[in-house]
Amino acid sequence: MNVVFDFDKTLTQKDTTRRLFFFLAKRNHQSAIVYVVCYGLYRLGLWSEHRFKSALVHHYIRGRSLADLMASANKFVNGLQDGHLNETTIAALRQHLVDGDRVFVASANFDFLIQAFCATHGITDFFATSLEVDGDQYTGSISGTVVKGQEKTRALETHFGKDGLAKLKFYGDAEDQILLDNIPNHVKV
Repeated sequence: MNVVFDFDKTLTQKDTTRRLFFFLAKRNHQSAIVYVVCYGLYRLGLWSEHRFKSALVHHYIRGRSLADLMASANKFVNGLQDGHLNETTIAALRQHLVDGDRVFVASANFDFLIQAFCATHGITDFFATSLEVDGDQYTGSISGTVVKGQEKTRALETHFGKDGLAKLKFYGDAEDQILLDNIPNHVKV
């Protein structure tokens, strides 16, 4: 069986975006004030989620090497083990892996973070917001769209097909209502 888990607020207890960018700012001796301003503009409805995340990527990730950012992501993911994961959903994920199910993670979060999480849990397949890379450095731009809402649905439909989408099991939170409404075999976290 194909099983898809949302990441933030499904596999984790909270959205990890703020925590991730504060972590990156601290590691690079940068100010977290940019995050606070960008988040405020987003929460006030003045910026879309794409613009919000694009600004964060531009400020905190632009110019970083793939190896450096993956090392940071791995350290961040290891820190999630300390009370930030949803242990009930993590247990379900582990059981699906033991049962031989093909497990995917689908998230609006960034590919480097989801890749690090998946590697830690023995998962090879994921859908996430992709960042542009030039050579071995991040350009500071998002490649494509933020994988959230209708875009997450579109990514899963493209991969599994409409018939396949109806046959998979999906774990998600209230922000995944579109998928929860369209996938009969789902668990709302």
